[in-house]
Amino acid sequence: MNTIGIDVSCKELVVAVHVEGKCHKAKAFENAPAGHQAIIELLAKLKGEAKVCLEATGIYHFDLAVALSRASVQVMVINPKSAHNFAKVLMKRSKTDVVDAATLAIYCGRMPFVAWQRPADESIGLRAIARRIAALTKLKTQTKNQLHALKATGDTPIFVVEHTMVLPGDMTARQWVAHAGLDPRHFESGSSVAKKPRISKAGNKYIRQALYMPALVATNHEPNVKGYYRHLIEDNGLKKIQAICAVMRKLLHAIHGMLNNNSEFDCACFYTLPDQKTA
Repeated sequence: MNTIGIDVSCKELVVAVHVEGKCHKAKAFENAPAGHQAIIELLAKLKGEAKVCLEATGIYHFDLAVALSRASVQVMVINPKSAHNFAKVLMKRSKTDVVDAATLAIYCGRMPFVAWQRPADESIGLRAIARRIAALTKLKTQTKNQLHALKATGDTPIFVVEHTMVLPGDMTARQWVAHAGLDPRHFESGSSVAKKPRISKAGNKYIRQALYMPALVATNHEPNVKGYYRHLIEDNGLKKIQAICAVMRKLLHAIHGMLNNNSEFDCACFYTLPDQKTA
C-alpha cells in the first residue's frame, strides 16, 4: 500500500510518498488548482492502493481535499494536534515541511484510516460565495478606512454558515463548539497546579473571529444576551473575556438550533430575564 503525507501551507504543498514503508524523495507543488492536478497525476502513477493524509490547516487544506476526493483518491484529514503528538512519539528532532509530510505519511500507514467526507457541492458553492463576500467586505473596509462594529456584524451569520455548512450534518451543537475551539479546557496537575479553565482554541479560528463582534455588540444592545452576560459576571464570577467567550459559545448553539430546526432567533430561549420568569 502507498501512504502519502502532504504538508499544507498557504502557497506550497510538500508531498512525501511511502511505498511499502520506504520513503521516496519529497516533492513540492503550488497550492493552486494546477498543483492539485499535478499531485493527482503523481498519485495515478503509483501501483496499488494510495491513501493520503493531511492536516486541517484552516482554509488552506480544503480545496486540495475536495480535488483529491473528486478524483476518487482516499483522503484523511486530521487535527494538527494529533500530528504534533504523533511526531513526539516518533521523537522527531527537526520540524521542516519535508519532515512534517513524512510524519503524515507514517501516520497514514500506522493509524486507523478515517476517510474524509466531501461536503455536498451546494455547500462548497456557498462557501465560495461567502469567501467572495468576505474579500469584498474587507476591501470595502480598507477603502473607507473605517471601523463600525454594528455594521461589521451584519454579514457575520454567512461567515459562520460558511464554515459550518461543510461539516457533517449529524454533528451536535457541542461538537460545533469543539470544532470552533470554544470548548473549555481544564488544567490540573497533581495538587500543586490548578489553572482556571479557558477555551481550548483547538479548532477553526475563523468561526471564533466571526462570532466575537456579534457577541460583543449583543452584550451591549440585546437585553436577553446582556442579561446572560451580566449573570455570568455578577453571579458566576467570570471575567469579562470569559463571559464573552461563553456568549460566543451560546450563540453558536443558537445558530445550530436555527439551522437544524429552520427557526428564527428567539431571545427568550437564549436567556430568560428575571422579569420574564415572573410574567
